[in-house]
This record gives sequence, C-alpha cells and structure tokens, in this order.
Amino acid sequence: MVDSTGAAQEDGFPVLAAVARVASALEEQGTAVLVAPPGTGKTTELPPALDADPSARVVLVVPRRMAARAAAARMAHRHGGAVGGRFGYSVRNDRRAGRDTVVEAVTPGLLLRRLQSDPSLEGVGRVILDEFHERSVDLDLLLALLLDVRSALRPDLQLLVMSATLQASTVASVMGGEGPAAPVVEVESAIHPVQTIHRPGSAHDPLPRRVAGVVTEALADHAGDVLAFLPGRGEIVATARELGRRSGGGVEVHELHGSLRPEETDEILAPAPRSGRKRRVVLSTAVAETSLTVPGVRIVVDSGKRRSSEVDPRTGLPGLVTRAVSLDGADQRRGRAGREAPGVCYRLWAASEEETRRRSDPPEVTVADLAPMLLQVLDWGVEDPADLRWLDDPPAASVQRAGELLRDLGATHAHRLTRTGRRLAQIGFHPRLGAIVAAGQDTGEPDLAAQVASVIESEGAGHRDVADAVHALRAGSLGGSARASERQWRRRLGLDRASHGSGVGGADLDRAVGSMVLHGYADRVARRRADRDGVFHMRSGGEVELPTGSPGLHSSEWIVVVEVDSRAGSGRPGRVHLGAALHEHDVHRLIADAEEAGLTDETVTTAWDAATGAVSRTVTRRLGAVTIDTARTRGASHDELTEAVTAVIAESGPSALAGWAGTEGLRNRLAFLAATGVPRPSDAGTGWPDLSRGSLAATAPHWVPALTAAAGDATFQPSPDSIAAALTAELSWEDRAALDAEAPTHFEGPGGRRIRLSYGAVDSDPASALLTCRLQDLIGVDEHPVVGTKRTPITVELLSPARRPLQRTRDLPGFWRGSYGQVRAEMRGRYPKHNWPERPWEPTQSR
Repeated sequence: MVDSTGAAQEDGFPVLAAVARVASALEEQGTAVLVAPPGTGKTTELPPALDADPSARVVLVVPRRMAARAAAARMAHRHGGAVGGRFGYSVRNDRRAGRDTVVEAVTPGLLLRRLQSDPSLEGVGRVILDEFHERSVDLDLLLALLLDVRSALRPDLQLLVMSATLQASTVASVMGGEGPAAPVVEVESAIHPVQTIHRPGSAHDPLPRRVAGVVTEALADHAGDVLAFLPGRGEIVATARELGRRSGGGVEVHELHGSLRPEETDEILAPAPRSGRKRRVVLSTAVAETSLTVPGVRIVVDSGKRRSSEVDPRTGLPGLVTRAVSLDGADQRRGRAGREAPGVCYRLWAASEEETRRRSDPPEVTVADLAPMLLQVLDWGVEDPADLRWLDDPPAASVQRAGELLRDLGATHAHRLTRTGRRLAQIGFHPRLGAIVAAGQDTGEPDLAAQVASVIESEGAGHRDVADAVHALRAGSLGGSARASERQWRRRLGLDRASHGSGVGGADLDRAVGSMVLHGYADRVARRRADRDGVFHMRSGGEVELPTGSPGLHSSEWIVVVEVDSRAGSGRPGRVHLGAALHEHDVHRLIADAEEAGLTDETVTTAWDAATGAVSRTVTRRLGAVTIDTARTRGASHDELTEAVTAVIAESGPSALAGWAGTEGLRNRLAFLAATGVPRPSDAGTGWPDLSRGSLAATAPHWVPALTAAAGDATFQPSPDSIAAALTAELSWEDRAALDAEAPTHFEGPGGRRIRLSYGAVDSDPASALLTCRLQDLIGVDEHPVVGTKRTPITVELLSPARRPLQRTRDLPGFWRGSYGQVRAEMRGRYPKHNWPERPWEPTQSR
C-alpha cells in the first residue's frame, strides 16, 4: 500500500500533511515506511506530531551524535522548551533526557546497547529510524533486532523507517516478514531550486587547492554561506589553510566532522543573526549530507569524494577508502543548498562523469568489518546472523572473518560468547577497543588503556604512530577530539579525573603502548621486508607500506597495524594510517601464545643441488603469512630428499641427474621393444614403461623413491647404474629376460666378437637398431644381422681400419657382392696390412 500527499501545511512542512496517514498505518499494522525529500520536516516535525501518548516515548534514531543533539535542539526550539524536557537526546557519554521526555533522539549504537539491556524497550511506544538510506551496519542490525523484538516480545511496538532516497518496496517487504508488506507513505514537495555548476579542474591539482579556488569563486558570484564537502579531516585542514591565504580573513572558516566537541558543532548549527557577522565557509565531511541543517547555507561546493571503511579483499583488513561519491549522495549534498532558499551547487567533476557513477553506495554491511555486529548478535542470543531478518544478508566471508577475530580475542568458543566476550559486549565498543581497555584494567594500566583507546578512536589525531599520539595527548598538544575521547573513556572506566595516568614514559611508554595495542590487534601484526624499505608482511596476508615519517615505526622490525589507507585495485600495498611499534619481548610473547594455541606453522623445505649433490634442510616457522625464523642444516630424511629430488626433476627434467646420460642405452632398448610391438611378459595392460624425458618428469614421484632409497643424508649424486635400477624397478624377472633377448646390448660377430648395438640411432626412429663396426669384423657373415624374435633388420655402418665411415647398409649380402669391390680397390692400397678378401661372405676368408 502506498499513500501519497503533496499538500503543504501553513508552517511550510509538507510532512505534516502525512501525519494522519503515518499514524493510521502504524496503528493498523505496526510498521510503516515514509519517503520524504529533504526539507519536508520528517526529522524534527513528524516525531512530535506522533507523541499523542505521553506514556509511550517516541525514540528517534538518527545516524550521528551531532545530528541527534541538533534534532533535539530544533524540536525544543520549535515547541518552546529546553532540551532535556519534552524533547531530549542520548548519545554516548552525553544525555539530556528525563522522565518527562516524550521524544528522544538517539544514535543507532546507543539504542543497540539499550536493547541488549532491555530487549522489550519498556516505556517506548514507537521507534523511528531516520535517514535509513545511509544503511550503516548499526542501522541494518537495529532494524533486524527491532523486527525480532516485535515478533517475539513486543508486537505492540511501532516501527517507522524514514528516508529521502530509499528502495521503499524492499524495506517494506522485509518489515512485513511473512505477512503483508509495511505500508509506504510518500510525501512530495517542491523544494527550493538549486542550480548545478560543474567545475572539473585538473586531476593533477591537489584537491584542497581546487576546493579553495571554487569556494573563492562562489563567494564572489553568489550570496550566502558556503558548505563544502571533503573526504576527511586532512583535506579539511589543508583547505582551511589555503582559504586563509586567499581570503585574508574576510570570511569565517569552520570545520565540521564527527570528532568535534559538542559545543563546537552546536555553534555551527545554531541559528545566528544575519546582521553584523562575516560570511561563513563550513568545511565538512559526509556528516552534513543528511539530518543536519547548517543555517545560512546557499552554496554547496562538492569535491565529489567521500571516505569510508571497507575491507580490503587482499588483506582482509578494513581500511579507509576514498571513492567518488554516488549520485544519490551527490544529490543529498546538493539539497543542502536549497534547505532555506534557492541556492547553487558547484561540483568538482564533469557532467559527463555522472553517466558512469554508481547510483548509490553499497550497504555498509556488505563491505565493512562485521566483528562489532557479530558480537552484538551473539550477545542478543542468536548464534547465526542469518537467523535474523536483514535487508541485505551479511556476506558469509565477512561473518567468518569476524568470527575468527572474536575467537582470537577470546570472546567466543564454539560460536558462543565466553565470559570475556560478555565483558567486551558490556564495554559496548568495537571488540578490539574493548580488548585493549579490558587488558588495561587487568594489568593495572587503565589510564594508559584509556589514552590508547582515545587515540585509536580519533584515528591518531594527525599522528601515524599511536605512541607519538599518546605522548602528545599527555603533553596536552593533541586536538580536542582526542582529549574529549579520553575524558569519555575515563568516565566509562570510572577513573579519577585528576589522575594523570601511568608513570611510565619515554621508551618505556612506547613499549607499553605497543603491548597495549597488541591486545586488540594481534591479528594485524606485520614484519618488515628485508628487500623493500618501508614494506611489511601482514600476519593476515598481503603487504602494507609505511610512508615517511614516524621514526618509531620505521626503526621497528615488527609493528601492529591499527588502520590502513586502502589502495585496493591499484596493485600497491595499503598505506599504514595508524600503527604501533612492537618491542622484541612482546613479539616473543605473541609467538609463544600463538604456538601454545596451535596458531603457528612449521614447514620443512629440502633443497638438493643437482650439480654438487649437496642436500640441505630448512625449517621455517610462520605466524600466519609472516616468517618468524628459519634454521638450515645439512642432510635430510629419505622422504624429504625424495621430495626435493622429485621437485627438481619435475621442473628441469631427469637430465638434471648427473648419471642420466649413462642410461640412454637402457631407455632406447625399452623404447625399441614398444615401437616394434614386442609383448611384455608381465603386461597388465600398461606395456613397456615409457622412459622418455617428458614421461619421467611427470612420473618422478613414482620412481624417484627407489632412486633415493640408498642415498646418504648429506649428499646425493646417483650413478647411471642406480638410475637404471630405479627406472626398471617395476620390471619382473620375465620382463628383464625378454628385454635382453629381444633388445640385446651386443651383436655377436664371427669368432665370438661382441659388438655394441645402438637403438633408436637411425633418423631418431625408436624402432631402429644400429651396428657400427669395422668392415673386417663382419667378414664371413653372409646373412644380414637381425634382432629379436621379430627379426628386425639392423642397420649396419661399416668403418675403415681408421674407423672412418665406408658404407651404411640394411643388405649386407648385397653389399658384399656389389659396391664392396670398389671399396676393396680403394682400401687395399691405403691399408695393405688388413684383410680385403675377394669373397668376404665366405667364412674361410674371415680371418
């Protein structure tokens, strides 16, 4: 069911015309979806209109803390009250709500923690999920748990999902479950027009310089304040510095991001008199895309970039990724310019690029680190996330990685929470940070744990080395966001405000910081590559690169990586955004713990040098993909030597064996039997063995063990006889007898003289046999030589007394009676002492 309204109220908030329809849908079915454009009043006007029952609180869930505070302040201002009265908010470590509060704005994370302690949400009548199109993991999980609550505990709990851009039918279907889909109410509104201007610029020009240039242009050409969107704090700071040089102090420049103190954001978002103040430029991350209204903004400058956390498929690590903003996100940003009046939006890309940009961002649950989500699900009492109703199922691989992390942290056993896991869930943050502060409490260093957690939470606050940031925090030189985070952690851990933390300092502090970080990030240990400066092998696989700076990290053999700037798709290692150096003692402890838990691997590699025969054995210990150490010794076991020799032969062929050439005769004799069709006495359908180079390389695992059976443990250089024995090991006594009879090694001439036969030597024909001898050796033979029961003719090559070729023939009697006369005439004069009879076929003339 879809209800639609385009009517506007006298207050100018079109959503108020839909209140009756939304309330009716919630009363009838308990769930509903509201789709309304920005500026229609859905965040601050609809919740008060739905609080008809003062005993049943309305909980408004907005994506961010500053948005929750701003929404409560806006509602209180609109209805003539103070924040904390009828309208209040609750965010982490900051709550202004009481018994009289009937509309409470909260963040998704806070409501998730509240659900864990009070699954029935006693006293709550309606939950409104606002800006649901952002699809954070917490929002998706919250919807799944609230639907679970409705089905099992509170069928009377009403649930409303709101968004400006949303696939409403999909959400409505999931909310309906096996029953009818949730009703969808759509609100249409003629928002203020926003002109779009494209300024692509040069990709080689730094982004802060480009943004500053367009902001300067916009200030000169248009009225009103400017809201500029940039990927992160680094770009914001650089842009502010550039604007300071260009404007000469003619405008106020403000930063807006999630790590600001509440009073700083309140100052930016509070309505201000227009007269007597400078124009403002607000440089913001994506936090201002939705939920927030920055008063006075008529101009939006969109850099076209946003930064978010995604799991790098090469390393399995979540990393900060800067990508082009989606078209939906760009439209949300543009809409900020038309909230109060007509405006203009500058986009720092070409209009043609919008043909190839993705329409929307992927749901965070499909790309993010799911360890916090899985911890919440297990704490909820569900072993498998698939048992809940999701808009998009969490990827199995991501759930598996999350499960492995929780197991490594000691939080789970057999897919159930352990005592440690319940403790981490109660701490209520990412399980990594929970493990750090829990370790700080257990080791008597809670102050240091609070400092480390606050630095990690604030992404290093401008430092790459956690230890450097902790030093700066203690010295009071770190930014306000990190100091505020430390105060919050200290309150949560119940620490004395006057305490200055651990007494360790200097190098001892650096070591203590690394040890503390290790408790939460042991799976992200990395070791320096010896052959590439600044590149580290990750325990989890793949590599990361350490940029210049941070000498503590650069001088360390081992580091633990907290956060990575991902370069997925570029073919380059991710760049370490935040990490800590590890002391040798902590590395030894880590390895010992991993060995005890069976998490290290030991591989044995045997090397055989075919040229020298030397055999060496290397034992390598690994922690995941990182090599701990290697030990080399001379010699190897029979199995290890066999594996090494097999590998060499498989790669280089059997000619790598020094005695290989000496087996040519045997190999050719067997090939002759196969080529001439001589049956093998013990044949089981396989025929005579194929001893060609290619075949032997492929079948090395079958015959090499016999070759190495009698080898020494330090050297191995097989003789031709031992190679031949290995190659014919499978031949029976009858096979060997047939081989000698059908392909004899020698031809017996007159007087018992044995002359060696060469098989396969005539035009590379395996069915050929060659007899090379002096002419005088065959005087008296009047029948052409043959071999085997197949009586295969032998090619005879006759030589002079000086062993120079005279004639090659397959008809010896014909030669005697033919061209021999000419040969005799030539040779008698040259070799008068040798026998050159007129009738060489007669035995009496053979001597």
